[in-house]
Amino acid sequence: MKESRVGAVLLFVLSLMLYAQTAKYDYALDDKIVITNNQITQRGAEGVFMHFKHDAMDGFWANEYGIPVEELKKGALVAGGRYRPLTLATHTLEWAVLEESPGTSHVINAILYAALVLFIYLWVRILLKEPEPGRFYMSTAFWAALLFAVHPLHTEVVANIKGRDEILSFLFGAAALYYSQKAFDGGKPADMWKPVLLLMLGYFSKETTVTFIAVWPAALWFFRRSSIPETIKWSWQPVAAALIYLGIRSLVIEGGGNSTQLMNDPFLNADFSQKWATVALTFAAYYKLIFLPWPLTHDYYPFHLPFTEASSQYLNWSHPAVILGLLITIFLLVLAIGGTLKRDKRVFGLFLFFITFLPVSNLLFPIGVFMNERFMFIPSLGIILSVLLLVRARINAPLGAGKLRPVLMLVVAAVFSVLTVMRNKDWKNDETLALADVKTSVGSAKAQMGAGDALIKRIALENNQTQKNQLINDAFKHLKRSLEIHPGYFPPRDLLAQLYFYSGQYEESVKWYKACAQMKPGRPQFVQNMTAGARKLKEIEDYPAALRAFNQVLEQDPANINALETSAEIYARHMGNTKKAFELLQRGLQIAPDNGLLIEKMGIVYAMNQDFENAFTYFNRAMELRPDDPGVMRNMGVTYMQLGDEQKGRELMEKARALEKAGNEPQ
Repeated sequence: MKESRVGAVLLFVLSLMLYAQTAKYDYALDDKIVITNNQITQRGAEGVFMHFKHDAMDGFWANEYGIPVEELKKGALVAGGRYRPLTLATHTLEWAVLEESPGTSHVINAILYAALVLFIYLWVRILLKEPEPGRFYMSTAFWAALLFAVHPLHTEVVANIKGRDEILSFLFGAAALYYSQKAFDGGKPADMWKPVLLLMLGYFSKETTVTFIAVWPAALWFFRRSSIPETIKWSWQPVAAALIYLGIRSLVIEGGGNSTQLMNDPFLNADFSQKWATVALTFAAYYKLIFLPWPLTHDYYPFHLPFTEASSQYLNWSHPAVILGLLITIFLLVLAIGGTLKRDKRVFGLFLFFITFLPVSNLLFPIGVFMNERFMFIPSLGIILSVLLLVRARINAPLGAGKLRPVLMLVVAAVFSVLTVMRNKDWKNDETLALADVKTSVGSAKAQMGAGDALIKRIALENNQTQKNQLINDAFKHLKRSLEIHPGYFPPRDLLAQLYFYSGQYEESVKWYKACAQMKPGRPQFVQNMTAGARKLKEIEDYPAALRAFNQVLEQDPANINALETSAEIYARHMGNTKKAFELLQRGLQIAPDNGLLIEKMGIVYAMNQDFENAFTYFNRAMELRPDDPGVMRNMGVTYMQLGDEQKGRELMEKARALEKAGNEPQ
């Protein structure tokens, strides 16, 4: 077997093995957006082609609002929109065949990643015109692909099923670069249909593939020293394909306006200087993560910023990391521009880095988050290439005294592999990810909320009361910290309401659910949860608190029959206030005049006031509506007896007992 094939097989197998453990993992993080909570994906085979007619988020938002996706208001609900139908179609096909099978999806991600690493190897090898090496590990292409494969920064993309859009985008892009180079080197313009087709598949996987229309001509410029006319001759086809894709995208996606929510625009409260200083800081963080990828986190939402205190929100230009980020960027840009003009192959990687990084850098437009590790998925290869090309002579030299570069690279690859496997463990499910990353993203409202949510799920499964109390206390700390960071953030409010309920603080739970109902009007679940809390207060016989809670329910839903009926019962039976009970029941009967329970309760209140004639009238009507209800029948019997008809009263009482007995007998 040729050495290059040995290298290719080794790269494929290693890439696959690094993520083999994810086969046992569950869905996590954004998987709900594209799979488990996506209405179109859940339709199976029917949804495959529907994705090509919808924004990538439409199926998720339709599910959130509880409406068919066809009824969702047209227009991007996230600024700029997301159009990645091919990636979503793969999720939908998997769901159609296997339904809920996260392990299978994880395996597919790992296989696609291994294929990507293989195409990186093939492309770099043909790009550099590397001859068949005496030993595969002396190949620059091998080391480039290996360091990319083992880099811990890529765990978020591979271990998170949703990251398939990044994998497919780069896979099709790298394959297109490989076949473009083969066509050019073979002098066969007719063969450009292959890379054009691959790029089209990449465009429909994720929009950022469009950056490859600049990478390909740059490769010709740096490595084949082609003239401008010749470069245009070999590069117009991918550009034409990109224009076709963008045209289709514009027909499907209506661009949304600028976000007015902090969690969708982290720079919302920053002034001009703070914004750009903070962007410079994220550049420094990216450079650090490429060379020192630890600790890692999925969460860079407000206000988690590297190199800063947890209490920091935005940076100014005096911060050392901001200055460093700016200086390194300027230095690399000067190198890239100067090297481009001189066609210096060593800076091609910098060109690749900046071109593929630009769309997700916050320089052109807000991307909805300060930064994200997955944004380095493609750009990281550029830095790897530039570093390797700078030391290429050393790497290609045989091993010997003083020439330890290959050994050094092997050590780096080994360390990166260990870090990758360690980081993979955090992606097992939502709970493990949230509780791991909150240790790093201390200043993030989203991370603190996620940790609180994970602990609440543990509380429901914990039987040891001491352990449960500890989980409750820890969850409170995370959720309250989330609101301290971002007071207007909705999810921790909802979770705090749940937590207060779990901890038996029902009145507080009702207050927090009321706040949720006010922030999200028209969501019936919040009023239902308020009612559940009020009922719990009634069960533990805290009647004043129960009445306060039911009153808050009625503030949100004045026509809530449950709250009116139960409040009336408490006033009459436990507070001795039949007048207030009358008022509440009359309100209820104006809303629901044929409600048998309200009518019966009205009869009971009249009976408590010794007005048996009116009580008789209401019980009689209640019996017409609920003729087989033993409770109504018993109340009617007692009323007959109070009115002097002992025989009729006893008959009804006996009949009520018989109905109760029959109802209690096993079926």
